Amino acid sequence: MPTGAKDVQALIGTLNGSLGTMAMVDYPYPTDFVEPLPGYPVNVACLAAAEAMQTHEGDEEAVLYAIAAAGSVFYNYEGQLECLDVSSSQGGGLDDNGWGVQACNEMVMPFASNPETSMFPPASWNEKENTAYCKALYGENPQYNWALDYFGGHNPKKDFMHASNIVFSNGELDPWHAGGVLEDVSPETTVLYIEGSAHHLDLRLPNEKDPATLTAARQTETELIAKWID
Repeated sequence: MPTGAKDVQALIGTLNGSLGTMAMVDYPYPTDFVEPLPGYPVNVACLAAAEAMQTHEGDEEAVLYAIAAAGSVFYNYEGQLECLDVSSSQGGGLDDNGWGVQACNEMVMPFASNPETSMFPPASWNEKENTAYCKALYGENPQYNWALDYFGGHNPKKDFMHASNIVFSNGELDPWHAGGVLEDVSPETTVLYIEGSAHHLDLRLPNEKDPATLTAARQTETELIAKWID
């Protein structure tokens, strides 16, 4: 049970992490490379939240039960935890320290959220605070414009107009597609918007539960690579 503002913020951060990550890895089949998750974990989490709301209908804390049920799909789907300790780091992650260093150096992620346009609580982005955080934790001074300056992306049609042999693939279910290249930028590049696909699902091994749109996108990618090699 939270005993103060610090515990409440830790709980909010833990739940944000679970919901955000499930949205990213919303694959059609079970996976365990982040946490043991069912297929389409977002749907499962929404169903769990709805069932909790119904079970606790009339209870002033019903929403809290619903949020807990949704978060448990990520952190405790297999029932391995008796209690979620939000005071310590939770979740398997993918080499979290390595990614943290990169995000504090060349691949800065300026996250913020607006509760009026999303389900997440208010969160602002402050460059000075982020710089201080990165220096204190990793001794890194973030290069905020490095990725866009080095790879391009400020103006995709201009930056990539002479690019070639590139497939810009984006999954419909992947929150990251909002920052992807979604329109053709040159005759020598290809943009794929894959319906029913989550984060980099086209780069994973084929699975019998893959949607037909993904299978078709992989075929396109294979044909293009073969063409470019020749």
